[in-house]
Amino acid sequence: MVIATTLLLLICCQATDSSDENKNDQDTPLDGRGGGYIAFQSERHGPKEALYIMNADGTAQTKLTENPGRNVCPALSPDSKKIAFSSDRTSDYEIYIIDIDGSNECRLTNSPGFDLHPSWSPDGEKIAFMSARDDNYEIYIINSDGTDQTRITNTTWNDELPDWSPDGTAILFSSQQTGNYGIFVMNTDGNNTRTVINTSEHELDGRWSPDGNEILFTRMNNDYIPRHIWRVSVEGNNPVQLTNNSAINDDARWSPDGTRIVFQSDRSGSFQLFIMNADASNQSKISTAQGDYWPSWGRK
Repeated sequence: MVIATTLLLLICCQATDSSDENKNDQDTPLDGRGGGYIAFQSERHGPKEALYIMNADGTAQTKLTENPGRNVCPALSPDSKKIAFSSDRTSDYEIYIIDIDGSNECRLTNSPGFDLHPSWSPDGEKIAFMSARDDNYEIYIINSDGTDQTRITNTTWNDELPDWSPDGTAILFSSQQTGNYGIFVMNTDGNNTRTVINTSEHELDGRWSPDGNEILFTRMNNDYIPRHIWRVSVEGNNPVQLTNNSAINDDARWSPDGTRIVFQSDRSGSFQLFIMNADASNQSKISTAQGDYWPSWGRK
């Protein structure tokens, strides 16, 4: 089983808390206060994840999906009006989009394998995602209306977790092409693949900074725990470790202005969402319900 699916299953097996201890203050509007919006998946109402959105300061936590499936891997569109995500409500994970108020849900893919981890192009016209429809994971691109699916990698290993560059010319992705996972970048047509960072450990889930100069990623050994968040230049130089504890810290995303980072961590005993400054200072928890994962930070 590939790491991406393994990590998803590990997350789904964590204990949940139905007490709903969150900042779901109905008197606070969902207006982007605190620096935009954060979409995420949560198990707070049961073992199958629902899609949520909140203000970046942790207020107005709002549930968006009510179907019986798992709804995971949210990605806010560049204008923060829509969320792309994956759901297994039809047995296979497929790509869907939904408005941030929970309306106008639309299914984009219909394939026999898992379709996961959507990433919007900067103009909001296309979505990159990973799919196991051909056995191993490959990267595909689809128009945001569901038309014109195009496969851009064609390998015998796993290519996963795409992230579109801020200028729209390249896609960052995780790949097993050398045995261990590493971070690579390619043109949006799948050509000109080059290495960002690939060591004896696993580096995956790379995310461009808004200015395109740096990349966040998760590093782990073969035991997968602990997992830590790092940042590195887009050329792969000067890697800096941002978390340093015995917990799982991963799935980091930049704030729209690049000054802060949201991530998930089980340092408190269950997975919750945290925010820190881009230099790793002022790490603080913004969700208090158990079982909150996979944040995506969109602009106001």
